[in-house]
Amino acid sequence: MASYDSNKIKTANGGYILEAGDYSISIRLDAHTVLAEEIFTVDDDIDYSDGRSSDQTAAVNQFQDYSAGNVTYLSRADVFANYEEALAAPSESMFTMDEETLSEITAKSVAYYDSMQYDNPDDTMPTIGAKNGRTLSEYVGVDYDDPSWDELLDQLTVDEMADAVNLGGFQTIAVESVDKMQVMDSDGTSGLNDWYIGVFGTAYPTEVLIAQTWNKELAYRVGQAEGAEYADCRIFGTYSPAMNTHRNAFCGRNFEYYSEDGVLGGYMAMNIVNGLQTKGVYAFIKHFVLNDQETNRCAILLTYTDEQPMREIYLKPFEMSVKNFDGKSLAVMSSFNFIGDVCAGANPNLLNTVLRDEWGFRGMVLSDWNGSYGYQNTDDFV
Repeated sequence: MASYDSNKIKTANGGYILEAGDYSISIRLDAHTVLAEEIFTVDDDIDYSDGRSSDQTAAVNQFQDYSAGNVTYLSRADVFANYEEALAAPSESMFTMDEETLSEITAKSVAYYDSMQYDNPDDTMPTIGAKNGRTLSEYVGVDYDDPSWDELLDQLTVDEMADAVNLGGFQTIAVESVDKMQVMDSDGTSGLNDWYIGVFGTAYPTEVLIAQTWNKELAYRVGQAEGAEYADCRIFGTYSPAMNTHRNAFCGRNFEYYSEDGVLGGYMAMNIVNGLQTKGVYAFIKHFVLNDQETNRCAILLTYTDEQPMREIYLKPFEMSVKNFDGKSLAVMSSFNFIGDVCAGANPNLLNTVLRDEWGFRGMVLSDWNGSYGYQNTDDFV
């Protein structure tokens, strides 16, 4: 129930804080009819800016400097005193990208790609093609930080690494140097739906309908049933579940997202994911993050948000799925949109600091299809 202090009102660098005051928790027949209610009093602020018990490292501001944008956000302060300003119709200038942002985005696009800007004289070539006698199967259960992983990775060749990226759709390729077999992945989100190779399974109810049940156990069983069909077809990775937020009623993929509520979406998603893994199927939880608009999502869509709702709502299903994962193999699919002016699929604050450092994620992040949309540089994404 703590709030995220993105504007650093009570914290030095942002972070979660449970403010002092009375909190009402109620069971209601509808929005107005209270069936039962309890009041809980918090005597003093509880500051979690040094980290909550579920955090690997403390959650502090990562996005606010570039994600918030030049926007007036509706505030509850003084009974929504800025209501008129925040909800005023946008001006014409708000529909046009400013010259500074346009210049930065353009410079990163494929049309202006210059490989030399990625050159670093201090870089050293990694060892490739080593004959260390390691095989991937030896590493089942080996700690993520075990230094001997370097011996395994040193055996890879340049061609194998290039193929792993270029041929990474709907599969992870066979890698001869480490005796890795090919593994098939498939699309979701409501059961096995592989339009790419023409393999289809049961069409389960959409995520939005599953969320309407508020039934965590049912979601878990759906995950198990879906996983059984994937495994029967020898497909062990699924590009699902999708857990973006119903930010408005007109998003073209609301049917495959759970809810407008991040916590409800999180409970449904984490149970689907945990159900899948009981059958040996690993999920690519998607689309990470803020893919709440389909229109122009592949056309340099800049999504702006204050970091508070980003953490409390939009990131919440992903956070819950990672922190409550029961299995060993979990993956993430990134999104096409930008967070502010930083591409989500190449955002180190998102993919390294929040996902790996704060939440403790151990796995791979897959881009949502390299469709040559003009801005997806492989150097950025790798």
